[in-house]
Amino acid sequence: MLFSERVEAVLASFGVPPDTKAALYDLYIQMGEDTIAAFAELAETVGGPAQVRPEHMSRLRSLVAADYLRRNHALWLAGKPTPSFYLPRLWQGYASGFFSPLCQIGSESDAFASAVGGMAQKIAGSGQPVPAGILLLGKNSHYCGRDKTISCDVVCGCLDDALRVSACAGRHHTVPGSLGATSGSFDSTARLALIWEIQPHVYKPSAERNQDINKIYRRHRNWHITTLVAAIHWLTTRESTIFILRGEALRPTHELNKNEPMSDAIIALHEQTVRRVVSGMGLRLTEPLANAGERLAENGLVSGVLDSFIKEAGAAAALYRVET
Repeated sequence: MLFSERVEAVLASFGVPPDTKAALYDLYIQMGEDTIAAFAELAETVGGPAQVRPEHMSRLRSLVAADYLRRNHALWLAGKPTPSFYLPRLWQGYASGFFSPLCQIGSESDAFASAVGGMAQKIAGSGQPVPAGILLLGKNSHYCGRDKTISCDVVCGCLDDALRVSACAGRHHTVPGSLGATSGSFDSTARLALIWEIQPHVYKPSAERNQDINKIYRRHRNWHITTLVAAIHWLTTRESTIFILRGEALRPTHELNKNEPMSDAIIALHEQTVRRVVSGMGLRLTEPLANAGERLAENGLVSGVLDSFIKEAGAAAALYRVET
């Protein structure tokens, strides 16, 4: 482990158990120095640092996320960039990516907001809500910790709503306060992009969970359309070559736990969203050239698992290319 000498000395002086320290370090390289302050706050609730166990650490992310939102939400509303929540693992907790506000969806005075909001409304259909909030572009800010990642999120424009979303059960992969994101990898020099997930961050409210955000969820239920529109629009304005992961490739590349198999419904929704959005934006999905996988790999835009799948099944089985 590579805690700073100061942090290591403090943890040792309080008798933090080795397994707890290891669990804390794993969160530290994901979220940086804020985890140390949150650990102290967590320790107060369980009787002291020496009493904190690894099973308590699931609460740590929620504490860090709430502090992060309170610190940065107003800056996003003001159009100012901030450090990312999750940090690239390569930098071991010592440096961050960033989030840059692109616009506030619903703003009629912003050309990007008008374009994204207009296209999202057209695709979602009349009577369907387009989430009004802060559209954030993330770079090197994904939970996976890989380099060259990008993401588009719509964070709730109301801080209280964002805090409630952040505290809910789910798989929060990018920024606190967002119900879901479109994520991928992007090489700005090569102007080459791969969109590899349209990922919900919170579970749909049900009788058993997340009832606190039921109304918020309904207002933001078309986050998947809005974030994919935003990602494609942002990339096309940079004259990028865009590839999107096919639904059929989700299971071999994203199903990390065989005890939690990916459902056919998730794959079908991914396909439906991609086809609906691309068509609604006046674009086309085409079959990629056979060397597309090699090109993406050479530019560091695919994971090892996806690279292996493309080599085994071929680029056409894994990818779409987006064209005008």
